[in-house]
Amino acid sequence: GRGPGVGRERASGPARHLTRRSLDEGDAGVDIAENHNLSLGDTFTIRERDFTVVGIWKRIPRDISEFNSVAYISLDALGLVLEGPAPIDHMTVVVSPGYTLENVAEAIKAEMTGIDTVTASEVEEDIRPAFNILIGVMGGLLSIAVFVGSVSVANTMVIAVSERTKEIGLKKAVGAENTDILAEVLAYAGRLGGVGGLAGVVAAWPVVILINFVAQTQGGFTILDLTPRLAIGAVVFSVLLGVVSGVIPAWRAARLDPVVALRAE
Repeated sequence: GRGPGVGRERASGPARHLTRRSLDEGDAGVDIAENHNLSLGDTFTIRERDFTVVGIWKRIPRDISEFNSVAYISLDALGLVLEGPAPIDHMTVVVSPGYTLENVAEAIKAEMTGIDTVTASEVEEDIRPAFNILIGVMGGLLSIAVFVGSVSVANTMVIAVSERTKEIGLKKAVGAENTDILAEVLAYAGRLGGVGGLAGVVAAWPVVILINFVAQTQGGFTILDLTPRLAIGAVVFSVLLGVVSGVIPAWRAARLDPVVALRAE
């Protein structure tokens, strides 16, 4: 289709669910509405058929069924889009407040014999071991990355302080305090960490785009999300990591004897 957001006329009245058996109305999940700038009264297109947005869902937490990232039309409309009967092999049920997943599942089984039900809690129980393993692996990789980054910054600062020994001695000889030297070296370490963090974000950006493109092409979902907030947080973390890694070299530089430092070759 041409994609969502074709029309810009606003619907009258409050948001609502689409009408039963409607052929030209649809609801939108919050993510698809945000990603395509959809509001009430806008239209989205599926295979050259336009649907007017009459409602936008509130964000559903722990969205394992991707409610937030899809649009909704009636089965009759789906039949027109597919140019034939709409095949159904599974159905997802959202439980209203005041009801429990287990009670609704039992009611469905009682009313519809031969129907298997799986609750979200059961799905979570099945995938939790895999998530725990993934979190453990990611935590290990993060720890290794932090350790390697810290050692790299510390080594760089040791070399920088060693190369600037005479300069530091001269500054202390003309009146620089230990705190001045300490602040200068820590600031340099922070800048070094910030540059590294910024380079990492810039390098990660095309990788995230590529991975999401493959995921969208193969399965219609997004795996990674490099938001501005996350990018800024990564750079800030890198700056803090650089400052912490530079504490020992900065402390040694601040305690240098100016006479000894000026004699250094």
